Amino acid sequence: MKPARPDSTPQKILDAAEQCFAAHGYDGTTLREIAIQVGIREPSLYAHFPNKDAIYGAVIDRALQPFMHEMQQWNRSELTLRELVDIPRKMLQLHAQHPHAAQILHREFSLPADGISPQILAWLHAFAEQSRVLMSGLPENQAHA
Repeated sequence: MKPARPDSTPQKILDAAEQCFAAHGYDGTTLREIAIQVGIREPSLYAHFPNKDAIYGAVIDRALQPFMHEMQQWNRSELTLRELVDIPRKMLQLHAQHPHAAQILHREFSLPADGISPQILAWLHAFAEQSRVLMSGLPENQAHA
């Protein structure tokens, strides 16, 4: 799927949905509420997304993109000590730059494990694996291997 233009209707739908899901959660958000915020009629949403789950999935994908990009930067073979120390700061900055996404992620993390979005669980698994790889590559951990 190619990225939507910032002024496109799908982008506006995702922007509105992100705000609604952040404020009210998945169950507390209606398609009607999203449509009203976008300034379209509810049936018009279906021209862009098949259902509420698809909108939520697209919002989650978009919320995770900056975090995934940051994790990919960890793949470099030789991170400096300064870069390692900066990882938590960068993650906090991402949360600050994307407050609605951070709220949605917080809501997801507050759910019982079986209620968390599969996309989020896959991201958490990738995050844990990337952290393991990063840690195993540190000189003090290589000496013990």
